[in-house]
Amino acid sequence: THQAFSTIRMEPTSMALGEAAGTAAALAVIDRDRVDIQDVDTYRLQQMIVANGGVIQGVTNWELLQRKLKHRLDRLRG
Repeated sequence: THQAFSTIRMEPTSMALGEAAGTAAALAVIDRDRVDIQDVDTYRLQQMIVANGGVIQGVTNWELLQRKLKHRLDRLRG
């Protein structure tokens, strides 16, 4: 029904928010200098999410793109 759909359509947003929060928490404690969650490097957070398959409009993971391009060129060269 329309009631179920209104709940289900929000699931991708909830999942993306959970992924971002978890990744930010991991970045906050992964370095020796543990930082407050609001001080996590946003660029690094975005790059990690995109590298793990997430999609953020306007954000490109150039390292991942370069690896894919190199792999394709290597395949073309034989």
